[in-house]
Amino acid sequence: MNGVLHANAVGNGIGVIEAGDIASSGGVRIGSGKISRILSSSNLTGIAISESGSIGNIIVNGHITTSTTGSASIRAKTGIDTITANAITSFISSYTDSSGTGKLGRLTTLTGHLNGPIQALGFNESIPSAGIYVAGDLRGELGFPAAATAITRPIVIEGSIVDDVTYTGRITSDVSLNGPSGYISVGGDCSGDIFFRQSTSSINGTITIGGDLALDGLISSKGGITSSALIQIGGSLQGDIELRFNAAHAGNIIVNAGNASDTWASTGELKRYNSADGAALFTLATGQSQPNQAPYYDRSSTDLGNGSVALVPYRIHNSDCVPVNNSPTAILQSDFAQVDTVGSDPKSVKIDFYGPVRAEHVTRSPVRVEMLLVSEWYDVTHRMDVIVKRPGDAGLSRTVEVKGKPGYYVRASQYRVVPVLLDDNDDRLMCDGLLTGITAPVAASQIYYFNISEDCNKNGVLDSTDILNNTSEDNNSDGRPDECTTWGVCAADMDYSGFVDTDDLDAFVLEFELGSPYADFDGSGFVDTDDYDAFTAAFELGC
Repeated sequence: MNGVLHANAVGNGIGVIEAGDIASSGGVRIGSGKISRILSSSNLTGIAISESGSIGNIIVNGHITTSTTGSASIRAKTGIDTITANAITSFISSYTDSSGTGKLGRLTTLTGHLNGPIQALGFNESIPSAGIYVAGDLRGELGFPAAATAITRPIVIEGSIVDDVTYTGRITSDVSLNGPSGYISVGGDCSGDIFFRQSTSSINGTITIGGDLALDGLISSKGGITSSALIQIGGSLQGDIELRFNAAHAGNIIVNAGNASDTWASTGELKRYNSADGAALFTLATGQSQPNQAPYYDRSSTDLGNGSVALVPYRIHNSDCVPVNNSPTAILQSDFAQVDTVGSDPKSVKIDFYGPVRAEHVTRSPVRVEMLLVSEWYDVTHRMDVIVKRPGDAGLSRTVEVKGKPGYYVRASQYRVVPVLLDDNDDRLMCDGLLTGITAPVAASQIYYFNISEDCNKNGVLDSTDILNNTSEDNNSDGRPDECTTWGVCAADMDYSGFVDTDDLDAFVLEFELGSPYADFDGSGFVDTDDYDAFTAAFELGC
């Protein structure tokens, strides 16, 4: 087809146009109405334009491409339903000009690249499988202007986003990326820009880059990265991630999400800019000093907007933990044991990692909680409640929370929380938010320490403070209020219930069989039959 079919007024439009090659001198242009369908058994290098109307389906068995004498151009003012070709090098617009209202349904390349520019006022979600699907590289610009409502459908680039001397591949948006149906997926590297350039355009969905965010690659947001957002970089972070206009990062950015020993490279940076003069507030990079030295920066996630940037496998983000890892400030026994009495303030410890974590097993603990007694560490996990994301739970969480299990006495001592890394029972603490099909436990040697201090009378006050203030007496000078016995108000009250019964006997037998320090009833530093005899005597005395 070498000529152009012109029509200024054709009623409801034009039905089906079927041809072999639609050459650069050929095509169809109508003033109003709808071009229902264009079928080409070869290539399309001509035009398809509905100046005031819409276009239905364009199906090309070859390429939509430029030629030596002209270039392909597909434009409509009120929308384009579908475009399918092996590869596309064309200007495509679903809204023509600033007065247009058109959205794009589905654009697909079956075997090759997409080289735009491509412009759309968002996606027409009434079209089945609406979105942009590219089998090869993105070599041109995908643009979504402010008049679009949001990116609510997938943009899938199976190849790379290419930015070199020949091509400028980029995605620019003046609206937000809204997940979960709206996401951007790049199978290879990204050396171009993914740019949300308005203060109202935020990242609310998932951006996945299967390879590297390359040296020339950029992810930039003026509207921020929300708590529901996830940016996965399967390879290395070599390019930049920018938070413009003091935009907050509240989500998760994951580097080496393919768990292939990729890195946060020396050229990779995360920058947060001031809204007033555009100056950088801070830059996270490997060449910075702390608190900004990547990948294990000391800066709190609060400074980013409650978000984080993590390198797989994840480490503990010490400054984000509550209390801070190995803090000298101790938690009272009564508070940690969740005792609900006057003066008590139930507390837990929260171990935060740089990236999101999850338990491998539905019910079992992915961490061991150990107590220091003399010079030995004893597993006391059974006395703890461990709160962590489990299989089947929605969302992402960077936190493992540990607190005393109600009904169990918690001894004053130093404790540590150790992730399970190697286990035949699938009890490990795993990195979450990785590429589909990829698994990895958290990094080795990640241990969190905390301290529990004495409050044997459960009044919410440190025992030494009670004695110092004469609130309690210490006539035997053992450093503990006289109203307390070895284990609390009642010596055999193993479950901290305030009275002695068979539940306490069962609890002691369990601790004794485990060799737990909680069965060290005589305080000798080890567990033996003397402890059993001492407990039996205390049990018979009751309270």
